[in-house]
Amino acid sequence: MMTAFTNAGIFLVGLIFDLYIIILMLRLLMQKLGASYYNPISQVVIRLTNIFVSPLQRIIPGFKGFDLAIVLLLVLLEFIQVLLLLWLRAGWLPKFSGLVIIVIATLGNKFLNLYFYAIILRVVMSWIASLQHNPIAEIIFLITEPLMRPIRRLIPSIAGFDFSPIVLLILLQLISILVFRPLIEFGTQLALM
Repeated sequence: MMTAFTNAGIFLVGLIFDLYIIILMLRLLMQKLGASYYNPISQVVIRLTNIFVSPLQRIIPGFKGFDLAIVLLLVLLEFIQVLLLLWLRAGWLPKFSGLVIIVIATLGNKFLNLYFYAIILRVVMSWIASLQHNPIAEIIFLITEPLMRPIRRLIPSIAGFDFSPIVLLILLQLISILVFRPLIEFGTQLALM
């Protein structure tokens, strides 16, 4: 039976790790997509992540535009988070095979969620003129445009209404439901056997 302290621990572990993992994912995407170093959002993300990323970058080189130090840190942090959450919920350490599946699937799902909320923010910002030209809008456009452009080619705007965000949101949710959530459930069953 979980106590209030266990629930509080689960909440705090999830919150702290999820926030930092999302910031690391943003850094990875912004580096890959060529975000301006002088964008204030880029500066915040770099400052928040440099403490762990910089030492790893000295040891682990990048590969084809991907910063492998960030990828390793993402996997490591997700591994620790899943391990702690399963330990807090179940009271024992999970099996490694299930843990690996959970980590990979959870990271994939978090990337989908990052895109999902970025697209929603982009749509909301497009409706409010004062929000269309600010540092956050620039980053959101940079992240979401590579996914929205191909859909826009297939489904053109009708009377000035762009359907690509709706189609992309549906696709992201379907991938989450059909791929990542079943993998997380399977990994959890393996981990707790």
